[in-house]
Amino acid sequence: MVRLGIPRPPGVAFGDRVVHGWNPQGYAALLGVDYRTTRRFTPAELASRLDRVLESAQKLTERFDAQQMDHVPPERKRTLRDLAFHVFRLSLGFVDAVDRAELPESVYEERAPKELVTGGDVARYGALVRARACENNCGVVYANYCGADDVLEYNGLSTICGPKGEVLAQADAKTEELIIADLPGESTGTYLADRRADLYGG
Repeated sequence: MVRLGIPRPPGVAFGDRVVHGWNPQGYAALLGVDYRTTRRFTPAELASRLDRVLESAQKLTERFDAQQMDHVPPERKRTLRDLAFHVFRLSLGFVDAVDRAELPESVYEERAPKELVTGGDVARYGALVRARACENNCGVVYANYCGADDVLEYNGLSTICGPKGEVLAQADAKTEELIIADLPGESTGTYLADRRADLYGG
């Protein structure tokens, strides 16, 4: 994959041709099969599904003791501890990217901190990640490459979403396009509006 210009998964290679990133339509074209477009989920639906994945990962991870978390699967170069941590850390990285307008490449390579020893430790970290994701009811602007070059095919579909997950504007999958949308000044309906700062503020 690296030889073909793919620094890390996901990607599909067929001979000397390759498609990088999550691009089902590109995968189908690469393999010469028909691709049927399915209904696209809204950001809110995707967020709900991600939370279910994180919840399931929590319940699974908390069953392992420290020794089991040291296991390295034969097909991977990381311990179960690092792999479980990665599930939650990458999700948190996407949330942080909303606030900081960047997603550092280092997020993909981080290992579990030394204080996360057992599966229960990692699961509790996962609970904090889920809570952090919940509080970010804000607009999202996502820009992506489109079209193809000599090596890669890109999925396009740059998108602007409102704080409730509604798609306000979306670019084409194949051609360059400028999209514009009005975002509200602040998100509404989040738990932050219900805080009682007087109960814990100094």
